Amino acid sequence: MNFQTKRFVFYTFSILLLIGQIRLGHFMFNLCHVGNQGFWMAWFLPIIVSFLIFIMVFFIGVIIPGKENIGWGDWHFTLPHYKSFKKVYHSELGYFILYVGKDHVKLFQQGWFRLTFLKQFSLEPEYLQKRIKEFLDEKYQEQLRKKKEEDIIKSKIKKIKDWDGFLDKQGKRDEKINQLLK
Repeated sequence: MNFQTKRFVFYTFSILLLIGQIRLGHFMFNLCHVGNQGFWMAWFLPIIVSFLIFIMVFFIGVIIPGKENIGWGDWHFTLPHYKSFKKVYHSELGYFILYVGKDHVKLFQQGWFRLTFLKQFSLEPEYLQKRIKEFLDEKYQEQLRKKKEEDIIKSKIKKIKDWDGFLDKQGKRDEKINQLLK
């Protein structure tokens, strides 16, 4: 999938997480101000459903990403107008997100549910572009090697599947003779 679609899904689920948090806060506020009967009739089912969705989105987006990755919980830092994040383009691999910190630069890959941390670079403007390009070129070469290995394995499996099962020419000839005699 393309970069913009992944960004759209990332932001959509991030906003759903925010709405779930607001809805949960609204629920807690109304819990204190509504009588029991009004609460059960008007709020119970919508609150339970929104709470379950909030918990699911929270676990997927905030807990699963990991230490260095950016999940839905920090989505607002990755908005386009936020000055610390920039898009980086590699001709073969596509777009990446670059975070410019105070003393370092981090490179992320946009996924469906998170920004995956790839590498941290020192803050040296003269060499930064070259180092990022070298890293991404190396990553691309690794992908090409893996694809080539997979193609070799697939071709070997295809040869094995196409094999007729005879170990020598004599056995193959004897089988043909037996079929002709039948």
